[in-house]
Amino acid sequence: MTLIGDHSIITDLKPCFHCGENCQGQVHYYQEHPFCCQGCKTVYQILEGSSLNDYYSLEENPGLKPIAVIGEYEFLDLPEVKEQIIQFEDDNIYRIKLNIPQIHCSSCIYLLEQLHQIDDNIQSSRVNFQSREIVLTLKKSDNILRSVFQLLNQLGYTPQIPEANQPKSHRQSRSLLIKIGVAGFCFGNIMLLSFPEYISGHTEVDNTFKGIFKYLIVLLILPVLFYAASDYYKAAYTNLKHKYLSVDVPIVLGITALTIRSIYEMFYLAHPGYFDSLAGFIFFLLIGKWFQSRTYENLSFDKKYSSFFPLAVLKKEGSEFHITSIKELVKGDIIKLRNGEILPVNAQLLEDQASFDYSFVTGESKTVVKNQKDNLFAGGKLMSAVAMLLVSNEAKPNYLHELWNNNDSEYAKGRTTAIIDIISQKFTIAIVLLAVVGFLFWYFNSGFSKALEVFTAILIVACPCALALAAPFTYGNASRLLGKVDIYLKDASIVEQFSQIKNIIFDKTGTLTKRDATEVIYQGETLNTATQQDIKAITSCSLHPLSKFLANHINVSVRDAAIEHYEEITGKGISAAIGKNSYCIGSRQWLEENGIWVTDTIDNGRSSVYVGSNGRYMGCFEFSNIYREHILDDLKLLSKSHNVSIVSGDGNYEERFLKQSLVDNISMEFNQSPADKFKFVRTMRKNQGGKVMMFGDGINDAIALKESDIGVAVTEDTGSFTPNSDIIMHAKSLKKLTNILTYGKDCNRVLYGCLVASIIYNLVGLGFAFTGLLSPFVAAVLMPLSSVSVVVIAVGLTNYFAHKRNIVQ
Repeated sequence: MTLIGDHSIITDLKPCFHCGENCQGQVHYYQEHPFCCQGCKTVYQILEGSSLNDYYSLEENPGLKPIAVIGEYEFLDLPEVKEQIIQFEDDNIYRIKLNIPQIHCSSCIYLLEQLHQIDDNIQSSRVNFQSREIVLTLKKSDNILRSVFQLLNQLGYTPQIPEANQPKSHRQSRSLLIKIGVAGFCFGNIMLLSFPEYISGHTEVDNTFKGIFKYLIVLLILPVLFYAASDYYKAAYTNLKHKYLSVDVPIVLGITALTIRSIYEMFYLAHPGYFDSLAGFIFFLLIGKWFQSRTYENLSFDKKYSSFFPLAVLKKEGSEFHITSIKELVKGDIIKLRNGEILPVNAQLLEDQASFDYSFVTGESKTVVKNQKDNLFAGGKLMSAVAMLLVSNEAKPNYLHELWNNNDSEYAKGRTTAIIDIISQKFTIAIVLLAVVGFLFWYFNSGFSKALEVFTAILIVACPCALALAAPFTYGNASRLLGKVDIYLKDASIVEQFSQIKNIIFDKTGTLTKRDATEVIYQGETLNTATQQDIKAITSCSLHPLSKFLANHINVSVRDAAIEHYEEITGKGISAAIGKNSYCIGSRQWLEENGIWVTDTIDNGRSSVYVGSNGRYMGCFEFSNIYREHILDDLKLLSKSHNVSIVSGDGNYEERFLKQSLVDNISMEFNQSPADKFKFVRTMRKNQGGKVMMFGDGINDAIALKESDIGVAVTEDTGSFTPNSDIIMHAKSLKKLTNILTYGKDCNRVLYGCLVASIIYNLVGLGFAFTGLLSPFVAAVLMPLSSVSVVVIAVGLTNYFAHKRNIVQ
């Protein structure tokens, strides 16, 4: 061998240490490792310099060969390109989303989610394996987009810009339909041309035509093999290349075996062969694939959009504001946000100034002050008083839903789903081994022809994909049905967790009680009209139930006056100023913390809001609570099977009433701050055993909802979007809670039933195939039917139980 430079030699073929491809000619060495090109060596050096060599321990040769890219990504400077890439932008960061089609394994995910160790300008990266997308948070600078594109290209993951409106799935569906059409046309004609082989009494003329038909059949099978079935070859090759045995591998083996056998019998034994069975197999396989993809697309569409649409916003119509779903917003609409609400669209600020918290997007809790005519990105939470905004783009609900799903979700993959994936992989290996054993057994007992028939039938009839389809279709359809009754799940696999819930915690105000009061009593000095207008204006900025009670109760019009120095402390109250008057509205403790001494002693069993102005106590508004219809009966029913607790920030003035209305085994805690609720949930998770489900209004209970295993934000105002929750439930659906939890158990039973049915099908089919009683053609029909049957069972039974449990009508 001859040395060339410091690190290269001319040698025989060697596998590249990074990408695994054979080194052609010149080999580039670094630390005694061979690399096929300078690009692969550079990637290794980048990873080594960033202490990411563990990347190579995840699997052998996990890397991708870098692709040479012409130009320096000048197109990234174009405004229309930036608009497609940048999801969020402020003075410090960009948040961008890119398509990375080269993502193929766990090592890819590991590397791409460690990019912040390679480049300090990358703050975080998050990979969506299913959609082959990466979301990056970048430190803002002039050339950061170019440098990130160049880095990804160096690593072998050449990025692509997401297409507007994402029509990819429609193109894939159209391509699949064309392949089905080609396979169906060829299958029908091959059957027609093969018909003479199935009848007896041929003449010499018949034999002449049979010879012609034979060649026509071969011509017709070519587009089926090389076009209609091409996706299976590609998938099998990719999976084998990365040492993963997927369901596509036995399918391709079956196609290959049936093709070889048919050619052998047709040209050497003068038999008709099995090209009709082969074309039929691929035709029915593609139909099953199309059915699955269409059904899953429908479920995904419903989830992507429906699961986000509790969200609405106040839209200006004439001189008034009305709640409007964000999907109905268009450019030029004027919307109003209240303190704590999420901005659902890109918009322009109409106020002189407003503060927003983009921690929901960036992960950093930092208030950003925006001025009039500043452009704002969707996803920010208003941290000041009411703000008016001009919509600059139509809503992209899938973007906000994506933020919700990426917000520390623990449900990316349910426990049962993971087990099923493992079973499917092991099952595929077992099928291939069984096919080999069957081939050898029949070869030594009946000869090559029978052995090949059994080998083919085993590979074709087995269907591990039916196992893999059971969970996503069961839980996906359940999530879709729950969305129809305004129960919106962050992830479909949450349904699986319902059966594991042992402890249920309820907040009281706004959760067990309605968000309107039967009676409001004011005690204190008389409030003039101007003061009432100011109090109404300030409380209208808040989403807290008691603030809404008060704003709705004060029957005066709000005067056009700027609210300044607005501050709302969760669980305590609001401070703000209008003109020369300062106000403090909230709990007794909140007023006293602000130096206002409460002179009244009020303890009559009602929720109270105290008001102070200019450092002086003015009075107290008292509210009588209305409990939701049948909710107390529902709590008693739940307590028979779960540990039920009520944890409230109010005083214990309703404890006697609740104890008389409920049962002894329901525990109650009052005067609980948001931090106390958080500690209560954490203690219950540690000490009680079983999963904890927390129901709250999403305002005072945000940290407790996040700490629970399943946090449910109960809302009547569809503008209240709670990022920390796992479920957003309209209050009207609380009455169905017992049925919903039972429905979760039903769904688990449906899943197990699908698994049992799939296993029985495979055992019976394999039994017939192994004993030589099943022809490849019948196996070709049964294989996709098993997948279709699992989908039909999963969707049909989840629909049935949803109606039986009175969840949907």
